[in-house]
Amino acid sequence: MKKRWDAKKKLEVERKNGELVWVDAAHYNTDQPSKKLSAKRLGLFPIIRKISKLAYELKIPSTWKSIYPVINESYLTSYVTPTFEQQLQKSDNRVTNPIDQNRIQEVEEILDSRWRGDKLQYLIKWKGQPLEERTWENRAKVIKGAPRSCKEFHQKHPDTPRVPIIRLPGKTYADIAKTRS
Repeated sequence: MKKRWDAKKKLEVERKNGELVWVDAAHYNTDQPSKKLSAKRLGLFPIIRKISKLAYELKIPSTWKSIYPVINESYLTSYVTPTFEQQLQKSDNRVTNPIDQNRIQEVEEILDSRWRGDKLQYLIKWKGQPLEERTWENRAKVIKGAPRSCKEFHQKHPDTPRVPIIRLPGKTYADIAKTRS
C-alpha cells in the first residue's frame, strides 16, 4: 500500500525567492460567466519567501483582494519561458511593479456599472494594465478623476445602472442643491 501511495506522490519542488509562478485558478471566483470560460491559471506572481515546507508567500497585487498571499505549493506551477516568438507575443500576463502601484492611474475605459448598496460603482480598465487588473470603483472617485469617461460610457450604454436624473418643474439644479445644504 505504501508503494502505491509513493508512486502517485508528486515530488516536492524547491522554489527560490523571486521565481515566477502560476496559481491554479480552480478554487478562485472570477467575473467570468462560468468556470469553463475562466482562466485555468492566475499570475504570474513572484515568490517572496518560503513560509513552511509546503507553503509560499507570493507578491499579489493589492487589487486582487480575493487571493490570500500564502499558497500551498500543490497549487503552484513554475513559469517556463516561452521557446518560440509566437508564444511570447500571446502572453498578456504581466507582473505588476510594486513601485508603480503608488502612482495615479489613468482610466482607459469604463466597462460596466452596478449598484452596491446605495452606491454606484464603475468597472474601470486602467491604461497600460491588462484586463485582469480592472477594478470596481465608487462613482464619486471616478467622477472626480474622469467625468468625460462616465458621460461617454452612459451615452454608449444607456440601459446600464446610473444615478437617476430628477427634474422638478420651475426649479434649477442650483436651487435644489441650496435646499439640501
